[in-house]
Amino acid sequence: MNHQQGVSLVITFLIMTVLIAVVLNVSTILFNEIKIIGDSSNSVSAFHAATTGIETTLYYDKKQIPPGGTRGLCNTCNVCALGSLDPNIRCSSCTAVGSACGLTSCTSCTVSYQLNYNGRNVSVSAAVSPTLTITSTGLYNSVSRATTYTGP
Repeated sequence: MNHQQGVSLVITFLIMTVLIAVVLNVSTILFNEIKIIGDSSNSVSAFHAATTGIETTLYYDKKQIPPGGTRGLCNTCNVCALGSLDPNIRCSSCTAVGSACGLTSCTSCTVSYQLNYNGRNVSVSAAVSPTLTITSTGLYNSVSRATTYTGP
């Protein structure tokens, strides 16, 4: 007659097992969402760094024109090395190559350089032939974002 002893213990054990499985699955989902939220802030910083690379290159091209020149892109390596733009922006590894990549004649030129802007690394490549194309990649906390500008 006492064949049903312990049935409530088995039912309780099954309910607890299901609850633990649900809690573990919810915890896994929440952990992944928190990780994505953290990466999104790094992504925004990387994108802003890439935008800084484009803005810096446009500044060099429009405002750092050497005497007798038509544009400042081919003068980027000279100006960038001086660090005259902003004390927070550090430029390195600048190279300028091309058949018409001179200070007075800058019609076919490719300039590549690295920037370090407040802990964010930026890799910039700009080419003029005759339109200007700038590709900038920002890196912050292992997250990289790239953006491109094409203009006159």
